[in-house]
Amino acid sequence: MDALKDEIRHRAASLPADAQIHHIHFGGGSPDMLSPDQFSDLMQEIRDAFPLATDAEIAAELDPRGVTRALATRLGELGFNRASLGVEDLSDEVQKLIHRIQPLSVVRQAVQNLREAGIAAINTDIMYGLPAQTVDRVEMTAHAVAELSPDRIAVFGYAHVPWFKKHQKAIPEDRLPGARERFEQMLAASSVLESHGYQPVGFDHFAKPDDSMAIRTREGRLCRNFQGYTDDDYEVLTGLGASSISEAPGGYLQNQPDPARYADTREEGRSSFVRGLQRDAGDRRIAARIERLMCDFELPLDPRIDLDAIADMQADGLVLVEDQRLQVPQQGRPYARNLAARIDPNFIVREEQHSRAI
Repeated sequence: MDALKDEIRHRAASLPADAQIHHIHFGGGSPDMLSPDQFSDLMQEIRDAFPLATDAEIAAELDPRGVTRALATRLGELGFNRASLGVEDLSDEVQKLIHRIQPLSVVRQAVQNLREAGIAAINTDIMYGLPAQTVDRVEMTAHAVAELSPDRIAVFGYAHVPWFKKHQKAIPEDRLPGARERFEQMLAASSVLESHGYQPVGFDHFAKPDDSMAIRTREGRLCRNFQGYTDDDYEVLTGLGASSISEAPGGYLQNQPDPARYADTREEGRSSFVRGLQRDAGDRRIAARIERLMCDFELPLDPRIDLDAIADMQADGLVLVEDQRLQVPQQGRPYARNLAARIDPNFIVREEQHSRAI
């Protein structure tokens, strides 16, 4: 905490005099490991250091099991106005296999605690591709979550990368669904959420029609950054804390991911950045092209797009090229990430570093 507060003060000092902060997002791990008093202490440090816009969105990713009434009340008092809950799956067997026991009653109580504390904007995440998941179990989870009436629901595919996330070695690989099963589970979740009136946003988000992300989707103004879909169109994202990533037009910087080493860098007065990527004008053009493809599912045909690289996807009807536009029809949208990789001339597949795309 001391190291984090030190970085907050240091990074705030480097901001332009007229800077304003419009979004604050607590994520990475589960911020509810903090006590209500620690949250208060941290928010006071942030408010003292950064010039917050009066309508700033202040959000936190939370584990439903940690959302006590006391914590929710304190978050409401501190000005939090959005919370995101990781639900994943509500099947008893799946929860046991992923070592995350949280019945629907726990999730429902967390939502109630947040709403009673005045935090009205609720996001939820559900997953497919988990061990022992079936289409029926995914549909059951999607129905139950939709009935809680969150503003936004994200549907993510489980990424099995035990070489990167060591705790995943405890996941029994022989219980993981295959590629076809994962695809069917993804389609099932989408169908259920749309039947409850949720509007698709990109290829893995859903929102109520009056939510800002749904509105931006209809208006062609949806945005996407390295964290995913967003209604935030600002160019600068300042990451704070261990493993956080900062983004600006010139590129990306990542903090030391190990919390103890991160704390050491702050205590010793050294930079906590451990890696970065500089972007030139060409990189920014490619990034803008990919963003519009992922958000609008179409873009003007750029002569720099290698049509040979997408010929097989075109033959399969996953992408259309006509009238000088590249368009992704409904059946191709689950493959939007694959298509984005094909139109990025700098993309290199490294099999050992990536999970399956579907």
